Amino acid sequence: MSELVENALAHARQPFAIPSQASPRAGVWLAAFHALTLPVLAWGPVQRFRATVAGSEVSITCIGPRRRFMDLLEGLFGEVEHLGGGIPARAWRHDRLSRIETDVVLVEVHRNFIASFRQGGWLIVPESVRWRQELSELPTHHPSKSLRSDMAKLKKHGYVMEVADSDAAWREFFDRMLLPHARNRFEDRAQLPNRYTLRQLQYGGQLLFVRRGDVRVAGGCVLAAAGTALFERLGVRDGDEGLLREGALSALYLLTFEWARAQGFERFDAGTTLPFPDDGLARFKAKFGLAPAPNPFSLSTGFLVRPESTLAEVLRERPVFHLAGDRLEVYPE
Repeated sequence: MSELVENALAHARQPFAIPSQASPRAGVWLAAFHALTLPVLAWGPVQRFRATVAGSEVSITCIGPRRRFMDLLEGLFGEVEHLGGGIPARAWRHDRLSRIETDVVLVEVHRNFIASFRQGGWLIVPESVRWRQELSELPTHHPSKSLRSDMAKLKKHGYVMEVADSDAAWREFFDRMLLPHARNRFEDRAQLPNRYTLRQLQYGGQLLFVRRGDVRVAGGCVLAAAGTALFERLGVRDGDEGLLREGALSALYLLTFEWARAQGFERFDAGTTLPFPDDGLARFKAKFGLAPAPNPFSLSTGFLVRPESTLAEVLRERPVFHLAGDRLEVYPE
């Protein structure tokens, strides 16, 4: 059953591989996404996990496909042990789920049920968080030491922007930058686009490179969406860690801000991260002045935080973004 649910979710997501915010029918796509996922998320297989916190064993129950919880569980607890699955349970009855006698209970929550779960005392954590800002505020007017260093590296290495659109340039971007960068940075968590998605990016996106001399060292794809520049995919050449240390990726961000302003865009969207404010990628985006915002195409996980529970202790050390109406807040504050 778990595999069937996972496959159903995968099929529901396929039409939304390219951000539907870039479509003039974004509202229709969003409604379709939530309609398709409603029957899938109404029921979920019961999964049992075990973790250790400060020498104490923590029992965890999840309602939904196992793989859907792994980023959140590993982000909170580090290593977790999967103890097996069970029969499906109703995923919309927060009152019944609250009676499960384990230290932690997590459940995939459809948008239609978020309000009732929150009223029942559940924390609603999005699968992912988008990072956005007005271009007039980018980069931040109060740069940190890290960002000042990146700005100095841009000048030191002579990074410049190149706009490209040939088939050969797109192949170079896909094969030499996007794919190796994703594999090297995110390993088994890498969300690698298929060739259909890449063709869609090429059809609707603008390809930008950062050059150092005659060598293209980084690249990114920008989509247009009602005054917003969506920074959808990027990478450094061959996933080279040395280029990251030399500021090639930061140069890509800084030069893309300038390019987007020159094109008349008003806002910038730098894609998504996991829902942890202290995640490395989240901190990287935040240093430019980008701010976290709800992702309309993100699924959500609900869990009950009891003040005396082990989870409450974990969250004090590893805070998360959670949905508070139409905005994001950090728990605990």
